[in-house]
Amino acid sequence: MKIQIVSPEKDAVFQTVLRSVLLAIHELQIDATVDEITKLEEVTGFPVTTYPAVYIDSKLQCEGHSLTLTDAKHFIRKALQMKNGDQNE
Repeated sequence: MKIQIVSPEKDAVFQTVLRSVLLAIHELQIDATVDEITKLEEVTGFPVTTYPAVYIDSKLQCEGHSLTLTDAKHFIRKALQMKNGDQNE
């Protein structure tokens, strides 16, 4: 699983999202990489209007607000279910 956190700034909201995602990965015991996309030339390549944005396996999960640990777990579980559903077809 590849998780990208996209934001032109590493502000407090970005840091909260990053911590929540990392803790969710740890608690769910999944194999995932987390990329921090903060360079403006890279950030502009993502079609979002508010930051931070969280992508899981190239799919936008949320944008423009902070994530709690519960939120992060929800989005990761949802992505895992979609991935497993795709493999079962």
